[in-house]
Amino acid sequence: MERVLRSFLVSVHFLFFASLILLPADLPAQGRTLTGTVIDGATGQRVPFAQVSIPGTGFGTVAGEDGVFRLDGVPDEPFTLQVQHLGYRTRETVVPPTEDNVEIVLAFDYLQADEIVVTGRATTVERRNAAISVATLNAAEIQRVPAQTIEQAIQGKIAGADIQANSGAPGGGIQVDLRGVSSIIGASEPLYVVDGVIVSNIAIPNNQIVVTEANVGSNTSPLQADQVNRIADLNPNDIERIEILKGAAASTIYGSKASNGVILITTKSGRPGPSRVDLTQRFGVFDLSGKLDYRTFEGEPVEEVVRVFGEAAREPFLQGRFFDHEQELAGRNDLSTETILSLSGGDENTTFYASGLIRNDEGVVLNTGYEKQSLRLNLKQLLGDRWEIGVNTNVVHSEAQRGLFNNDNFLITPYFALPFLPRFYDLEQRPDGTFPPPFPGGASPSNPLQTFELMQNEEDVWRFLGAADLTVDLWRNNAQTLQLISNGGLDWFRQKNDLLFPPELFFEPADGLPGTSLLTEGDNLNLNGSVNLVHEYSPGAYRARTSGGFQYEERELEISRIVSQDLTAGQPSVGSGTSLQVSERKERVEDFGFYVQEELLLLDERLTLTGAVRGEQSSSNGDTEKLFWYPKANIAYRFPEPAQGIDEIKVRLAYGESGNQPLFGQKFISLDATRNIAGEPGLVINPQIGDPAIEPERTREIEGGIDAALFDGNARLDLTAYQQNITNLLLERQLAPSSGGDTQFFNGGELRVRGFEAAFAVTPVKTEDFIWLSRATVFMDRGEILDLPVPSFTFAGFGTSLGAFGIQEGEPPTQIVGFVGGELTNIGDINPDLKMGFVNEIIWKGVNVYTLWEWQRGGDIINLTKFISDLAQTTEDFVPAGQQRLAQFGTGDASVYIEDGSFVKLRELTVGYDLPAKWIETWWPSARRVRVSVSGRDLLTFTDYSGLDPEVSNFGNQQIGRNIDTSPYPPSRSFWFSIDLGF
Repeated sequence: MERVLRSFLVSVHFLFFASLILLPADLPAQGRTLTGTVIDGATGQRVPFAQVSIPGTGFGTVAGEDGVFRLDGVPDEPFTLQVQHLGYRTRETVVPPTEDNVEIVLAFDYLQADEIVVTGRATTVERRNAAISVATLNAAEIQRVPAQTIEQAIQGKIAGADIQANSGAPGGGIQVDLRGVSSIIGASEPLYVVDGVIVSNIAIPNNQIVVTEANVGSNTSPLQADQVNRIADLNPNDIERIEILKGAAASTIYGSKASNGVILITTKSGRPGPSRVDLTQRFGVFDLSGKLDYRTFEGEPVEEVVRVFGEAAREPFLQGRFFDHEQELAGRNDLSTETILSLSGGDENTTFYASGLIRNDEGVVLNTGYEKQSLRLNLKQLLGDRWEIGVNTNVVHSEAQRGLFNNDNFLITPYFALPFLPRFYDLEQRPDGTFPPPFPGGASPSNPLQTFELMQNEEDVWRFLGAADLTVDLWRNNAQTLQLISNGGLDWFRQKNDLLFPPELFFEPADGLPGTSLLTEGDNLNLNGSVNLVHEYSPGAYRARTSGGFQYEERELEISRIVSQDLTAGQPSVGSGTSLQVSERKERVEDFGFYVQEELLLLDERLTLTGAVRGEQSSSNGDTEKLFWYPKANIAYRFPEPAQGIDEIKVRLAYGESGNQPLFGQKFISLDATRNIAGEPGLVINPQIGDPAIEPERTREIEGGIDAALFDGNARLDLTAYQQNITNLLLERQLAPSSGGDTQFFNGGELRVRGFEAAFAVTPVKTEDFIWLSRATVFMDRGEILDLPVPSFTFAGFGTSLGAFGIQEGEPPTQIVGFVGGELTNIGDINPDLKMGFVNEIIWKGVNVYTLWEWQRGGDIINLTKFISDLAQTTEDFVPAGQQRLAQFGTGDASVYIEDGSFVKLRELTVGYDLPAKWIETWWPSARRVRVSVSGRDLLTFTDYSGLDPEVSNFGNQQIGRNIDTSPYPPSRSFWFSIDLGF
């Protein structure tokens, strides 16, 4: 690696000094001076800080806060002046030789047709010229409705992004799949990059399986603890922009970490001018939106009750009192709050943005909730006219109380316990503080109300993110620029999970070790550094941009766990147990990569050509010195005004390759040092053996599309079709007993994914006082295993009697298989047939009404929560439907508990009002903006699924293995009232 690094640095220095020799010297200013003013066409107000340039030359400036700009030395002959500003359509106008002062009127870009999108590690391009499909969201789209996490804020808004909550628990736990399944046992999450720094999104389980015994039985996975993926730590209100590179054709430049897509997050920054203060105060409540409503037995014979629950049920049933245990457990509507304060501003040399957040979300379940505090400071400093330095820092603290949910072999999590507790049996706390014991003779050893009152499941996270970037104009003249762009940063967090199950819990003495205290501490550090050279040549007839650079990345993770049981005198600390177990895991990965990229805009910027290649090494690979190459090439051509009503059509074609690194440890033959041989310490080989020649999975993608601007900029249509071929899959194969192990990781096989995406945006009505915006996205994808070098196998799930995931050549990797009539067959598929998002926004004077609906068709779910309640004979429809299900299951039919997960959800709703400026000037002269709004999230759900929510995943973030319903945290809807003030 060092040898490659040295040779690359020598090459970069050579190219740099060659550029200094070959480039012409700066040309002295000549010609005339042009001044002008930038105006908002809708309001007539001046637009501050617009970018003003002459395409194909080095002339450019930024308008001041008053919208006025000045350009010295412009040509004496006619030239094209280009004016750009975020949120407005790009305006180009020809300035004649006789004109020395111009007024440029900008139209608001409601459809974002002229925005800038990322094309490389240090380069961007106008969307109209992009040859790849890039989805973008701005701050307004992200912050329509209060959201706990970034993923929640973008749910339903991106074509090709299947975003699904794993449960309703406060604080996150959401998975993002871009363009379908890209791996079977490899990493499945997108790569997250915040302000140029690659950040961690790992999820560390809290170890509650020690109590629930969820990994005892047919599925030994430890990922059954409803864990939070750490991108949830970021504050959505700090985000200026999100760009999503959905496939390898766009994400090649990130190499072996980009097969699952890349999500680029840019946080807010200050602008020159007077300081601005923005304050938002929100008040809200969460309300239970899904219940199972167990069988009450009202009106049924007492003999039936005794048959189901035993003789102990006779007396309480005859008392005629019935209780809603679900409502008692999950019926909280406590006040939630969010306070956001930001300060921004600066002058022409220094700009700043500072923000603070205090959020408190009260969970619907007893003693659950989520709190977050965040502080951010972003600075930019100009040093002379060539140097710019930026520093972004963010400190986040969060605390989550998530209760005890998900799979459970001990029948103590709520939806495993409640089916075995009669609705006529009182579980509520007595006046003396005690709780009724579990129902006598019942299968569950717990009283869920006592469990949630006395237990503790706290997750405490401190996180620091820091990024610094340096941009140096090494050379600039009328036709060329050469920039050095360097970026570095770190992402550090410490996660502490503190769980306590005191001895007085009814189920605790069952194992003979009453009282359990669990402590998990995770410490993660990501370090990033990159240096890039960007040379742009714009002689007027075309534009050429050459970029190259290298990156170094390092990741360290340490997880330590303490399990303490049989707590002395009920003391909560892990040191008070008589039975202690300690474990620790350490990971460290280093990556080094470099790239070169060429971008050409030809034929009056109608033709776009891009080519790039990235080389990469990683300590995750078996051969740490081997270079893996990831190329890309794409082309696009724009046809201006090809027909009436069509402003422009662009056709594009792109090809790219990216990878998916082996998981840490998949190359090692690891040893277990916890065993003994004849009473003496000894080492044994772990049953999962690594492959010393392991390599990244490789994704090759070809993408084609058509983008159209219609009806004088009032509509936009984007169509994309793609095919991904993923080879070198990470798999496991069985070993001979003589090898000392059970299975071994290796590379082999091929998976293909085909998909289609469409996005349509239109302004059906646009007048001076009334605007109606409408957007729709729709996508679908289909996967197929083309080659499988091992025998077909099942994966995840709880066995083929209930439904598991069948990995089989010629079939989709997301298929559910199970025995029906003694034959193993396909009984479902977790992959949706299609997903659609539909946004409508109406702006009438100061009133704004916004809605987001999401529709999913298909996507099967294994409903094991219903299976448990059927076994308890307490499902609401048990007579006769549940009896029929159990009878069918008894014949060996695994399809009984497979259900369609189709749904329609009202994801977001906001009704807001901006007070007129003249009112504010009269009543509150120091304020510049006052807005009040009411909003809600997940307000309505229409589905035939009989579980709590069709969005569910017992096993957390996995592309394969999701959609298994086993006692999740119940879903909720949220309602918010907000006041926004600007000064």
